[in-house]
Amino acid sequence: MPFKTDLLEAQLEIESAKIIAELPDGSSVCEAAEQFQALAFERTQQYKHERDTYYLLGQLEKDRMKRAADARGDGDKSNNERDNITAAGVIEREKDTNSSFRQIQFILNWSEEIADVNKRFYTPYTSYQKTSRLIAKSKKISIDPDRVFRSGKLDADDESEEQKFLESLWTLYRAGSYDEMIELCIDCGQHWRAVTLSGDNLFEDENFSSHTTGDRMDTSEDGSAQTDITVFDQEGNDYRNQWRRTCQAMAQDKTLNHHERAIYIMLSGVPGNEIFTLSPEVIRSYEDHLWVHYKMLFNYLKDQALSKSFLGSQEDVSPPESRGTLFTDERQIFEHLRSHRSDGVASIYRIVQESIILGDIDDMFQSIRSHLPNCSPIEITDRELFDMETGMLRFYANLVLFYKPDGFSTVDDMGDPLEEILLFYWMHLYRSISVYNNQNLETITAYTAKLSPESQKQYHAKLFRNIKAEEDRKKAIQIAEMFNLNIQEITKATVDDIYQSWNQDHMDSEDASQMENISSVAWYYHSGQMVAAVEHCCELASRFIDEKNSEAARELFDTYDMTSVDDNESCMIGYHSISKYLKCIQLYQTALGRRMELEMARDEISRTLFHPHYLAGEAQMEIFNKLRRNTIPQLYFYLHHLYSMLGQYQRCLNLLEGLDTHHSPYFTTFELQLMLDKTREVAINIWATSDPHSFSPFLE
Repeated sequence: MPFKTDLLEAQLEIESAKIIAELPDGSSVCEAAEQFQALAFERTQQYKHERDTYYLLGQLEKDRMKRAADARGDGDKSNNERDNITAAGVIEREKDTNSSFRQIQFILNWSEEIADVNKRFYTPYTSYQKTSRLIAKSKKISIDPDRVFRSGKLDADDESEEQKFLESLWTLYRAGSYDEMIELCIDCGQHWRAVTLSGDNLFEDENFSSHTTGDRMDTSEDGSAQTDITVFDQEGNDYRNQWRRTCQAMAQDKTLNHHERAIYIMLSGVPGNEIFTLSPEVIRSYEDHLWVHYKMLFNYLKDQALSKSFLGSQEDVSPPESRGTLFTDERQIFEHLRSHRSDGVASIYRIVQESIILGDIDDMFQSIRSHLPNCSPIEITDRELFDMETGMLRFYANLVLFYKPDGFSTVDDMGDPLEEILLFYWMHLYRSISVYNNQNLETITAYTAKLSPESQKQYHAKLFRNIKAEEDRKKAIQIAEMFNLNIQEITKATVDDIYQSWNQDHMDSEDASQMENISSVAWYYHSGQMVAAVEHCCELASRFIDEKNSEAARELFDTYDMTSVDDNESCMIGYHSISKYLKCIQLYQTALGRRMELEMARDEISRTLFHPHYLAGEAQMEIFNKLRRNTIPQLYFYLHHLYSMLGQYQRCLNLLEGLDTHHSPYFTTFELQLMLDKTREVAINIWATSDPHSFSPFLE
């Protein structure tokens, strides 16, 4: 799978800004530059370790795919026809048929690929120019190629060049660049050394291979046919073991440069412990130690394979014997190498690489999880995230996706340690997003798509809640749909989370909570979930009305146009009822004593209050009951007041009949008593104005 990697320059730019911001007052530019340089080196090393690990994964994955193809019978079988006549053919067949042998070669090649090859000797020179001139002045003619060494000490400049040259040869050899090493010898006029170092090539004679040898029929001058046998050149070293013994002997010459001795020790195939004692400049790092041990193991396996096969070789000399510890098992190698691990970031990468090579994937992820905070990812604090290395989090997440390319698609995956690793990186992405553009949203949504369904709902709802702009919300919904996320579940979780937090907010943030809840309906609205949008509008309006905040309810209903929803939907009964109630409130509040406006408000409230469908039905029963208790008594009092202002006292009295017949269950005892008191006042006014001389007990 493709891995997402950040540009090194961008990472360094971000980190440099952080360094400069954290410098104490009075820090000099030099101090800032030194800190930036140190950080740049650290980041470079980190990205190198990450790149090396991905390369290792890629090599082993290619081999796994090849083995799977071979098992199915559709792999490349051309190499399987190679004859076991020569050394090169034996080793090729061993690679084709022995997966363990092939993996060890992969690891060896990988350890050479990741070597530091920055030190190169680029200036070709004629060997030992100044020393040769001194010899020439003595007028002694010699064709001996070693005359320079026989003459005594080299000129100081020649000796310095020689040391650079040998160091470059060692660097190329360490990196597995054998052809370049030979070319460098030739470019520098040391052809004899180029031939000497070429002795490790396996012997290959195509004349012994039946499928490469052919007859060609030619016609002679007299017209008769004759056969011309094609003869191929031999390649490689048919006396390789003798050459290796010679290299082992040359490595004992302590007068030679330590880089030259190191080359001969390694060319012998059995470096043993000598290679580690030459100089700190030769085997320096953990990767160098790993390379040496895998080089020894690979040579040992090659010798075994060659010894078991019949070869058309004239050599009867056995390979040289090792003078040190030879680990024939990969686990032994890594147990030995653990003492060479350093602390810090590099150590984590090396643990991961070891686990990948040995196949200890479960142990690898347990080790990774132990390096992360001991809490649920969603509970991690900003401080804890800040302290964590961004590159490492991304690296961990990519490892999870490599081994779980399909993600965590089932409910049972919830709480999986591997998913928790992925979630820590998700939280980092979430906290670091400042602009909700397509790239940022696609990146974090791509990781969301790999989570289990419950985590998708929980974490992406957290992201949605943080998006405020309407255009960004539409964009986020479109991208979530593109990654096949469950929009209905996520938007519902988003809206529910906002609503639940409203109950937990302090009073000083009440207005902000109201606005956030009004805005939250947009998640339903923009995702086409109109029924859910209507139902949530009714729920929010019910709460606003309960809190005597009809202005917020009116703003909510003015914000969203629900006319596209079918009126046959049960939720629309509540929506239309609330709309009528809000209209009644607005008319009542704006009547201001003018008769026409009072009559208009009276008629609207009367139609609403006694409409058979006002808050009728069983949809959203709990919300409807709450609305009935909050709105019906209020509408009765408003209507009673309007009748009184219009002098329609008899209608005031008639209200009690409707209340008793339909709506008394929605009145509290206090409200009923208040309604009776107001009716009593009206009755007194009626009697007082109809016959002022009559006796009424209510006047006493």
